Amino acid sequence: MFSKIWSPLTDMPNLHGKVAIVTGGNSGLGYSTVKFLALGGAKVYMAARSELRAEKAINDLYRDNPKLETGSVVFLKLDLASIKSVQAAADEIKTKESRLDILVNNAGNFQNEVEKTDAGFEMIMAVCYIGHFVLVDRLLPLMKKTVSQPGADVRIVTVSSNAHQMFLPGSYAHNFFSPLSLTDPGIPHPKHWPLSPHLVRYAIAKSATILFAAELQQRLDKERTNIISLSLDPGGVSTPGTAAIFFTYVTPIMRLLFVSPDKGAITPLFAATADEVRDKPSIYKGQYLVPYGKVGVPHPDMTNTKIALELWNTTTSEVNRYLLSNGLPAVSA
Repeated sequence: MFSKIWSPLTDMPNLHGKVAIVTGGNSGLGYSTVKFLALGGAKVYMAARSELRAEKAINDLYRDNPKLETGSVVFLKLDLASIKSVQAAADEIKTKESRLDILVNNAGNFQNEVEKTDAGFEMIMAVCYIGHFVLVDRLLPLMKKTVSQPGADVRIVTVSSNAHQMFLPGSYAHNFFSPLSLTDPGIPHPKHWPLSPHLVRYAIAKSATILFAAELQQRLDKERTNIISLSLDPGGVSTPGTAAIFFTYVTPIMRLLFVSPDKGAITPLFAATADEVRDKPSIYKGQYLVPYGKVGVPHPDMTNTKIALELWNTTTSEVNRYLLSNGLPAVSA
């Protein structure tokens, strides 16, 4: 007998009075996540690089969803490739809001060419992981403040993927103890691996997001801070981003298996709002979810606490090197 799939339209709790941020919220999976959070009553910041594209997306949301309350979706300028932009976005939120209940680290990046950010980080790694690492650090004080408010249910949801299982050699050893993992991620002998280097870089970056979410939960638990951190694979979702990543490698028949962004958003929305997640912390906290809201089994390295700690320490050291040299406050160790 098939179990019922959790639905944001019928199963999501009332979110009135809550504040959320969705990175990469102007298209694809992020757009659907913004839509359902706002329909649930939350005030949602659509974090994106382009104000023009975000404002068009917001106008489309209001046009297609007349039940949306005016002011329920707001643009937040955020370029995750720029640590200074991340700092500015966090400062804006802390100036405008007295609470932050939900942060969905949704934005990602995929590109064929190798590119570095102004801080020297590889671009895919920077957008998928490092930018979110800094964003979480900057917003945690506000989220911790929210925990003390009545009825609080604070969550940090990091959208990853199953790329770490699909595109990395089974023998791949993550070298997150080295700064090279952030500036020049790859495999030692790429000619021996049949997939393109950009797929490997993407898979390594997505591995980092899973480890980050788990290590973040460990640290929150040690502080006895009642915030839930989760990572997830939304499944095969038909978006421009997944088209760029997968469609060269899959047949037209396989493409039919990709679901719509609205259906793909079920797992992120479950992670961000479902009562079950809050009611069963021993099952869900720090875990990696798969469609639709089930606890998944990632690559064994993704549950290795030593690797997660190495990644955290390396990221902290390298990010702080940039922050302090630019007169910005360091991230917490």
